[in-house]
Amino acid sequence: MKKRVIIHIGFHKTASTWLQKELFPKLLNVDYIDTEQTWNLFSEQLLNNSKNKAKEIIENSINNTILFSDERILSSDNKIANSPEYLAEIFPDAEVVIFVRNQLEKVVSNYSQFIKWGGKLKPDDFFKRPKGTRDRESHNYYKTISSFRQFFAKEKVRIFFYEDFSNNQELFVDSFLQELKLEYSGQLNYNKVHNRKLSPKELEIFRKINSFTRNIKPQFLANLIQSAKRRLLNNLGSEKTKKQTAKQYLGTNLCNYISNYYKEGNRELLKEFQQIKKYNYPLPITATEAVNSTSRAMQFAFITYIDRSGSTFLLSNLNKLDGVTVCPEGELLFALLLKNSNEHTIFDSQKLLNAFNKNKKLNQWDFTIQEIELAICQENNYKIFLKLLELYCLRKNPETKLCLMKGFEVNYLHSSLVNKHKIIRLIRDPRACFVSQKKAGFNNNPYTTAMLWNILTSYEPNSNVKEIFYNQLITSFNNSLNNIASFLNITNTPKAKELIDYNFIPRFTLKNHKNVSDEANPERISAWKKSISSLHQNTINQVLINNPVYTTHFNPNIKPRVYNIVLLTAYKIKHIITEKIHSINTHK
Repeated sequence: MKKRVIIHIGFHKTASTWLQKELFPKLLNVDYIDTEQTWNLFSEQLLNNSKNKAKEIIENSINNTILFSDERILSSDNKIANSPEYLAEIFPDAEVVIFVRNQLEKVVSNYSQFIKWGGKLKPDDFFKRPKGTRDRESHNYYKTISSFRQFFAKEKVRIFFYEDFSNNQELFVDSFLQELKLEYSGQLNYNKVHNRKLSPKELEIFRKINSFTRNIKPQFLANLIQSAKRRLLNNLGSEKTKKQTAKQYLGTNLCNYISNYYKEGNRELLKEFQQIKKYNYPLPITATEAVNSTSRAMQFAFITYIDRSGSTFLLSNLNKLDGVTVCPEGELLFALLLKNSNEHTIFDSQKLLNAFNKNKKLNQWDFTIQEIELAICQENNYKIFLKLLELYCLRKNPETKLCLMKGFEVNYLHSSLVNKHKIIRLIRDPRACFVSQKKAGFNNNPYTTAMLWNILTSYEPNSNVKEIFYNQLITSFNNSLNNIASFLNITNTPKAKELIDYNFIPRFTLKNHKNVSDEANPERISAWKKSISSLHQNTINQVLINNPVYTTHFNPNIKPRVYNIVLLTAYKIKHIITEKIHSINTHK
């Protein structure tokens, strides 16, 4: 009779040691070839030698079923062991048993073992290290399973889940043996823990010890330190029952990176093994889930302005209104998503998250990889943009009805936004803006201020665009706030004071907004007049001489005169050079 061969090949950290010590030796009518003997098959330099050794073991076995087991097969650098093709040459008719585990939890367990063995790398360096390439790739389970199915019949490549074992060991063992048509005798010790995982605290302690002792000489001293480490591990055993998350071990950024690394392969795996969803394996968000992720109808409105127009003061007060959430600044969102709003140009969630985290303003939004994935499932860039705003607002306040975001870029996108959303155009005397900009230290060119102000006021207001003048906001604050609330179709009911925050202000600009929580002060309206030079005022006047908003509302008293063309040209050249440098730095 032809003998039956079963080969258990891993993965590491999927209860392999428990199976090898507690279950496999007790199987009835099975010759169990332990880890050491199994690995000896692959220590040969030639494939034929391994085949001959395996053939000899099988022929000399007493029982008709032979079980080989070694979890190193799936992670070894041994070219004979780690090749499905070579494995099929050695065991042509074998049944292959593979245990898989949620990749995030598996990386944690692998890292714990790495530190136990004397490793000193931090989690991020451990996962991304060049020597870990094979491990990383093999944990893309869909590809690994597919590669074995090329050389073994599909029904002979048997997949089991560590989570099934972990949740109910007795039930799992019954199911496992039933599927393999095996039996055991004796008692199984389900309480026996092999290779306990270190806690985050223990990991850090041992990693630091390893950093100092890894290459220590002589050998007797190294052995003494290893013995002390083992005793320390036993003394720290009290933490073993405490459940920690992968994020506590690896950090949020690495968890996001790992999830993104495996999610596409897991999408394919999900088609055959539905339990990976139950066990929270990394998976991409589906389009249906993205559409249904929030059921609340949310309105979006935008505020456009130039710097030092009172936009932060206005937003801080609008943020107090019931149902209103103000988003932080984020010019990059406009640039990435609304330049080609009808297209879908964002496909890689991790790259988008990395771009956000590197941006001084967008990293304040604290987006997660899950939120990015929810957003990029939308049908075009415009809807991705709105979904990101929506997800931020619902995180800040689940009762959000109106999302408000400010940005000068709204002026360039006016035609695409104005038919869909309300826009508030906040206007302040450009001379006052320039004086404040200069005092804050980020602009000393009046030509720049005037040009931006020209763009701000270049289009006519309509039913979806409301002009708010800074002077009116300061002198008639309550009336202005009521008008804005009415325009945005919201109730002017302030939130409870403890719910108010100013997180929409970039952290690195907080020093420029010291008075943001103060009441409106009419004295600020004309204070600029004491600080502006005739040269700066004349420059702004000359640039805006044909601007009807400027001449109508701010009485500039522009007198006919021979203007100093040289100085105006100099300011203009300086403006062009500054904009060019800013553009280069922005795209680095």
